[in-house]
Order: sequence, then structure tokens, then C-alpha cells
Amino acid sequence: MTVHEAAPPGTLADLLQQLEHLDDEDLASALGDVEADLRAVYARRAAVIAVVHDRIHEMGHRVSGAVATVAAITVTSARSAGYLMDTSLGIVDRPAVWTALAEGTIDHTRAQVIVDGLIQLDDPDRGLLEAKALTYAAGHTAHQTRRYVARLLVDHRPDLADPHDDKERAKAWDRRHLAVFARAHGMVDLTGYLPAGTAQILLSALDQIAGTYDDDRTHDQKRVDALAQILAANTRIDVHVDVVIPADTLARLRNTGASITGFGPVDADHARALALRKDARWQLLITDPTTGQLIDMSTKAYPIPDRIKKAVRARDRHCRFPGCTTPAAHTDTDHLIPWPTGQTTPTNLAPECRGHHLIKTHSGWTCQTHPDGSLTWTSPLGTQHTTYPWNYNNPEA
Repeated sequence: MTVHEAAPPGTLADLLQQLEHLDDEDLASALGDVEADLRAVYARRAAVIAVVHDRIHEMGHRVSGAVATVAAITVTSARSAGYLMDTSLGIVDRPAVWTALAEGTIDHTRAQVIVDGLIQLDDPDRGLLEAKALTYAAGHTAHQTRRYVARLLVDHRPDLADPHDDKERAKAWDRRHLAVFARAHGMVDLTGYLPAGTAQILLSALDQIAGTYDDDRTHDQKRVDALAQILAANTRIDVHVDVVIPADTLARLRNTGASITGFGPVDADHARALALRKDARWQLLITDPTTGQLIDMSTKAYPIPDRIKKAVRARDRHCRFPGCTTPAAHTDTDHLIPWPTGQTTPTNLAPECRGHHLIKTHSGWTCQTHPDGSLTWTSPLGTQHTTYPWNYNNPEA
């Protein structure tokens, strides 16, 4: 089956049919044209983001809400938006690099390699090496360009090369992390960025244990099971996991609606198995059967009692800033309308990660509450973004 035959009817199918009728030379040209257009769009985006940064910075707020604004408008994480802003500012600051990107001579990755690789140099030295790097990069991959730029730096300023490498290694070390992303059927993707030595030790340990299994499981399956065996044998940690399961699903009257906090939907059998473990820890979460939201609790005191914090965190499950998925357990419980004007009640409280708490308090971002529990956030540029309490009836809503 060809791509065209598998495509749905309409615009995509029409486009694929047109492309399939091109001869080899025209098809190759079409790919080159699309890539050039894409590079020009990346250059334009960098310029737009640079102006967004400058405009919000000129507003003079104690904390700039520029990154949060980019994250909200582009529907990306704060980390992704921060990286995008840094790369955009770096490229726009170097007109020759920006022009090469806009004209399609290089792509965004190679532009960033050149900007980062020569950032320690001042003009005119930087401009001279930059011109050489741009010429080289036009016909080489990002990896090749990175090595070429490193060679330029070593040859031109050997005194900067080693410290530069040390600095880059330190930056790389600071980015180490592990993360999980929910998938279907109670499974997750486990991803990470970690030292090569640590990764090699981990894989070697898993392979050593996997080698003791004498059955028809695949090697990858054995690695996962080996990890579970290592954790079971070597950890004694009191872990609290919220398994959210509707009462009728627990009673086997239906098989939908179950989830695990931080991981998302799971199948009913998996949820029941976790919920009925003899070491399960329960906390009563009373929700409105119509809206799926946690029922309100209140107090007039300024200090936020633990039971209120727990109720607010259970209601929202994560930071309420647009696009942020920081678990509520790792957030500040913030008065949306500052106390004493705003009372210490769940309707006036929301979990906010530390970064977005500072942005709400000290930048041009504002937040308005609504009777249904939704929050409307307004950016320094006036764009509006609405977030809602966690819906236990429909977690994906």
C-alpha cells in the first residue's frame, strides 16, 4: 500500500497524489523547497520571540513573564519555552547566523551549534570564525559542524577550549534527569538524560540478571523484569500512591475511569489489583458526581491547615498555571486573591509550582477565579488561557 492509498480523503490525499505524480528530480526539489521554507519560518519565529522578550522586559516587572507567555501561547512546557527563548535570542543576536537560517543555508540546529560554540569570543574574532563555520555548516551535518566549531575554537583560542569544554560538561551534568510519560494499558515511557557511565552500569546490571532467566521472554522484557527485581530486593521505601478508582469500577460494575496520580489512565483490573493490595493506603476524596470535582472545604484563618492544602492539591492534582504538569505535592498553595482581601478557602487557593508562583506574584501575569473553579490567566501581552480543576469523572478533560 502506498502512502497515498493509506491517506484519508481530502486535502492530504490530494497533496499526496500530486506529489506522487512528480518525477524524481521535481520530488527532490519539492523536499528542498519545503525544508527552505521551514528554516525561514524558524528564523521568523526566533525574531518574534526576541521581540516578545524585549517588550515584556520593558514593562519593568520584578519577574519577567516572557517565558511563561511563550509557553502558554505555544502550549509547551516552561522548560521547552525557556530553551526556545534562549536559542531565539542567541540566534537573533548574531545577524549573519540569523540570515543564513532565514535564507535556508543552514537549519535551526546548526545555527544553535554555531551560536553556542563561539559564544565566548568577542568580535571581530567571533565574526571571522562565525563566517568560516557558516560556510562549512552549509554542506555538513550538525554533528560535523559541532566538531568543526570546536576545532576552530581550539586553533584560535586554545586557552578557551578546555574551560569551554568544562563548562559544557557542567551544563550537561545539570540537565541529568529521569521522567515518565503515561501510555495506554497502565504502562509508561521511562526516559532520561544521565551520565554514560551510570547508564552502562545500569544496563550491565540488568543484563546480568536477565541472563539468569531461562524462558521465552524477549531480552527487552527480561531487562524490565530485572529492574523490578532489583527494586524489590533493594528498596524499603514508604511510598504513597493515589489510585483513583470509581466505586462502581472497584465493585466490578464497570471497567472505566481508573487512573494513577502522575501517570494517567490505567485499565480497571490493574487499578483494582493496586487498590486491593494489603499494603494499600487510602485517603477519602469526596467528589461531586456531576462535575467530578472535589467538594469544597473552608476556613477563615490565614495559615493554611494541612487538611486544606491536601484538599486543594487533591482537587487540582497539579500546578494550575497553563500547561504546567508539576504534581501538586511539589507546589506552593497560593492565595489567588492575596490575603486578607482573599480568604483562606479552597475556592481562593490553588497549587502553583515555585516558578509560576513567582510569575503570578511579580510579573505581568494576572489570574481571575470563576464560580466553576476554573482560572483565567492573562499574560503581559493580553492573551488569555483557562485551566480547570481535576475532573475525576473524566481525567483527560
